Amino acid sequence: SEVPCNIHDFVLKGTSINTALQEDNVTAGGILGFGMNNVHVYNCTVNMDNFTSTDAQTSIIWGGIAGMMSTRCSIENCESNITTITTSGLGAMIGGIVGSASPTEGVECKVIGCRSNIGEIVVSNTNEPYKCKVGGIAGQVNGCIMAFCLSNCTRISNGYTGFTDNEDHDYGV
Repeated sequence: SEVPCNIHDFVLKGTSINTALQEDNVTAGGILGFGMNNVHVYNCTVNMDNFTSTDAQTSIIWGGIAGMMSTRCSIENCESNITTITTSGLGAMIGGIVGSASPTEGVECKVIGCRSNIGEIVVSNTNEPYKCKVGGIAGQVNGCIMAFCLSNCTRISNGYTGFTDNEDHDYGV
């Protein structure tokens, strides 16, 4: 049996993250980049000025709390407060709490009781055939339980909120 990894009661204040000119794909988060196999983040807060990814040739998976969550992982009672999120990466998955939450089939992954407050999300890569998935809570979710979450996002630019724009970019708050 796997030993759980618990990250809790952590506050990150007043930072900016810039992933410009990365040679590889980037998975990043305010607290955790990638959680897999029994990782639990709870009661954490991220207060960030800016997340910026300006390398249009790099795939970006980014979340205010975690970049990516997978098998038997959870994010609970966490909050992210971010002034601006800017990306031009290929196939970006950007979320106020988690960039991508995709557990192994039949294994639980949860995002419960989280809140994100985002000033603006700017997506500037509209190149085919890459899809950008952007959301106030999650950029992409596949088989993950999400409940009792709230997102306050002032603006998502270069797209529409709540539906698919010509199947190129998915936006939602």
